[in-house]
Amino acid sequence: MKKLQILLSLLVMLTLALSACAPAASTPAAESPANESAPTEEATPKVGGSLVWALPQEPDTLDWHLGWSLYTYYVDTYISASLLYLDADKNLIPYLAESYTVSDDGLVYEFKIRKDVKFHDGTPLTAQDFVWTYERAINPDTASPVAAAMFGPVEKFEAVDDYTLRITLTEKFYPLLFNLADPGYMGPMSQEAFEKMGAEAFARAPVGVGPYKVKEWVTGEAITLERNPDYNWGPAAFKNQGPYYIENLVFRTVPEASTVLAGLQAGEIQYAQLERKDADSFKSAGDFTVFEQTFKGMMGFFFNASKPPFDDIKVRQAFNLAFNRQAMVDLALQGMGEPQFGPLSKPQIGYWNGVENIGYGYDLEKAKSLMQEAGYTYNADGMLEKDGKPFTIIGYVSPDLEHLTKSIQVAQQQLKELGVEMTIQQEDGGALFGRLMGGDYELALFAYTAPEADIMYIVYHSTKGLNIGHLNDPDLDALLDKARAVSDAESRAASLADVHRKIVEQAYIAPLYASYDFYALDKRITGASMHFFDVLNLADAYFK
Repeated sequence: MKKLQILLSLLVMLTLALSACAPAASTPAAESPANESAPTEEATPKVGGSLVWALPQEPDTLDWHLGWSLYTYYVDTYISASLLYLDADKNLIPYLAESYTVSDDGLVYEFKIRKDVKFHDGTPLTAQDFVWTYERAINPDTASPVAAAMFGPVEKFEAVDDYTLRITLTEKFYPLLFNLADPGYMGPMSQEAFEKMGAEAFARAPVGVGPYKVKEWVTGEAITLERNPDYNWGPAAFKNQGPYYIENLVFRTVPEASTVLAGLQAGEIQYAQLERKDADSFKSAGDFTVFEQTFKGMMGFFFNASKPPFDDIKVRQAFNLAFNRQAMVDLALQGMGEPQFGPLSKPQIGYWNGVENIGYGYDLEKAKSLMQEAGYTYNADGMLEKDGKPFTIIGYVSPDLEHLTKSIQVAQQQLKELGVEMTIQQEDGGALFGRLMGGDYELALFAYTAPEADIMYIVYHSTKGLNIGHLNDPDLDALLDKARAVSDAESRAASLADVHRKIVEQAYIAPLYASYDFYALDKRITGASMHFFDVLNLADAYFK
């Protein structure tokens, strides 16, 4: 039911990240401005209440260096905080850093850390805490799936003094400041608490500097966060920069969509992602604020390009041409989405609209021709084979992603028209991610989400990224490196266009669509809004 982050923000990344009336089925979803609250009644905010947030899957960990799922990301954004903050106009403003400077050559960043920030255990935040946290993130022994890549070509971290952090790069890295504003991956950790608790215990109750701290984690049931009464360092973008008003956040694991629906209607759940079929009824009911976002990322098929049959570009291109994306939108999303043709969706920073002109449309006859050029023939039943062996394949998918499960069933029928027999195998998100990273697959329907284009580096770079498709493409690596090293927005846009073009021309993925996603919030809670990182902003929220 929820979308998956590698969050990858990815993994994250970056993150994360994800209010207006629903669009008609044939029109794009209106994107909600970050931090823009729905109209609320004037009232005096009061402290109290528990917001129950339904998640279809339990987080894999709360250690934001090790987490890869969107569910981990959701929780960590409230436990942690970032050096900078992305405001409603997508401007970077101070948060834990009260100011920063960048050297003329773009290689040295210095941040003046606020002197009034404390960890949940009461110890003061210093520049050394950032150094320890960031060094741990990039340490190969940590094996961070997302956070490490977000620092780019870092040379070293230094605590110039107790409240001055210096980050030195080996080359220019355009996305660094944006990445440092990510609330779910880039927050400081308490070294003292980590060493006292140990890695395993810390992963279940990390000590950060955010507005909430971990109260308890009952495995398989819920993670409960309690209000941090000492929090008084919110960014200027918040009307309330002090402690949050809502007393507890309860992230309850509820895999069944019907149970989520019943819980929302009974008032036992205050926030959850809706199935699309229920969006209109919730909007008309009047008891909920319904937020709507267009998915920021890529939902589609990953090919394992390192082995047959997808080491052949003609096969990858044929599969792309065989997918009727609009039919998938209609059948899997009830029309609430739009076809996608490249590695990013329209709302993401860095999206190149030229991809719509070079992407693969639906052309079954051309797809069949390409398969024949790749050495396959059609038997009497109209199915593909080579050397007497039928073209059969396993398509992997995670069952907690409701619309992806429907989409792979549609894809199964569309591939059969191409002459391919695909068997569907479902695996939970953690197992599937491990399979992808290990290369033990040929074809998998998967999704990644992040607000900014650097997610392409993290996902597709063959030597420095996750390399989910197991690519070996030095030319693409060079384009990804170049896009990171430019110093101005215009040059970056041109470089990102080249990356889009390369990924599409080589058909390394088969993007399908960008979904319109709906989130219901109990109207007894006022002042909440949706942030660009697709997390619920609760700084000014309270129960009426």
